[in-house]
Amino acid sequence: MVSSNSSTTTLQTTTLTSTTTTIPETAKSQDAQEEKANELLNQTQDASQLNSFQVAQLVGELEKFLEGPTVSQAVGQKVINVISNLMGADSVALSASANRLIQMVDAVGLKLVVTGDGEIVSSDSLVLTVRTVDGTNFPATSVDIFNTDNVQLQTFSRSRSKRLPSALGSVFMPSSLTSGLSPEQQQQASRIQFTFYTKSILFQDATLDNQTLVSPVLSSSVANLSISNLSENIQFTIQNIKPINANYVASCAFWDFTQNGGGGGWSSAGCFVVNVTAEDTTCSCNHLTSFAILLDLSREGITDRQQAQILTFITYIGCGISAVFLAVTLLTYILFQKLLRDIPAKILVQLCMSLLLLNLVFLLDGWLALYPAIGLCISTAFFLHYFLLTSFTWAGLEALHMYLSVIQVFTPYLSRYMLKFSLMGWGIPLIVVIIVISVDKDNYGLVTYGKYTDGTSDDLQVMLKF
Repeated sequence: MVSSNSSTTTLQTTTLTSTTTTIPETAKSQDAQEEKANELLNQTQDASQLNSFQVAQLVGELEKFLEGPTVSQAVGQKVINVISNLMGADSVALSASANRLIQMVDAVGLKLVVTGDGEIVSSDSLVLTVRTVDGTNFPATSVDIFNTDNVQLQTFSRSRSKRLPSALGSVFMPSSLTSGLSPEQQQQASRIQFTFYTKSILFQDATLDNQTLVSPVLSSSVANLSISNLSENIQFTIQNIKPINANYVASCAFWDFTQNGGGGGWSSAGCFVVNVTAEDTTCSCNHLTSFAILLDLSREGITDRQQAQILTFITYIGCGISAVFLAVTLLTYILFQKLLRDIPAKILVQLCMSLLLLNLVFLLDGWLALYPAIGLCISTAFFLHYFLLTSFTWAGLEALHMYLSVIQVFTPYLSRYMLKFSLMGWGIPLIVVIIVISVDKDNYGLVTYGKYTDGTSDDLQVMLKF
């Protein structure tokens, strides 16, 4: 019995010792983390002097802060500040570690200790907003980011919310966001997070040819879940870094980590443009990730509205005058049948008819484009392309006939000469357009010209796209 009591006493003493030393050790560990984070902040004050090896070392040390199950707000704030400092480094030095830094920001949002409904961790170059939610009864949620120090996050009972005009970026998540998840995944969807990068240096895609990034990057996610193929798309609006001018084409894109062999790149799958102005762009996507606006610089257009209107009037007037004289020519040959006895006159009539139809379709397509019928748009573009090709074909046949008449005098008087020319003049273009529309009917579509710096456009629309 003495031996047993002694053993018990010893166990109790050990337990008490362990209990009393746990709290100081935890405090020391947290103090050590903050001290180490302060060292990293000092080392990244002048990030422009760092090379790729030094950046990779710093990123590795940062990742150690996120190895635990949670991240305190103090440590999370310092990690975000260090990442913000690193965003001031050279793009070449950051390229190898960019995806790790993006994923690190997501990890901070996932592990950040949240007191109350949400937390906001901000720095000079990025802001991270985290809000707790009920994944089984997800509320319609929106966030408006005015700057890195001013973020407004709200939930709504209605299905839509209007973006405030001065916001740099905004996201709207519908209440049906988690409806496609399993019950287990809905339980995991306990928080949503939004990240706004004022600089796009972490999102460099070397495969972009005629496109460039013209906006900050706005990211949204729900816990650590992959959410795609939404029944109701999310909408986001991002303010352009510079006003979009000329006839450039804006497109909505998201950062895909699987692009370029795992190095990451921009993709537009599942996203489309809702509205474009010179100041901002509104997009709709069926999944969650990091979003931005790309601008296609390959299309240069007219920025001056008055100049565009003058050129539009000249185009209509020129086509109208051409159509009138072509019609007069055809009527003359029809009324005076003696003029149609020889082959050159018959070829000329075919060419005039092709040019007249081309001008009429071109004059009408601006008016027909105002109607939303897709079939009408495709058929108009089909005939516009067809008559354009027949005009070239009949002009070539007329040149061929002149060659045969001068070089080989008797060749034009072969049997069924005009029938063979007609089959070539009208048949070859028909084969071409049928092949084009068979490959992809979207090769014929609606293209709007005349976008100006004020975000508006003229009424001239051409329904031909390849």
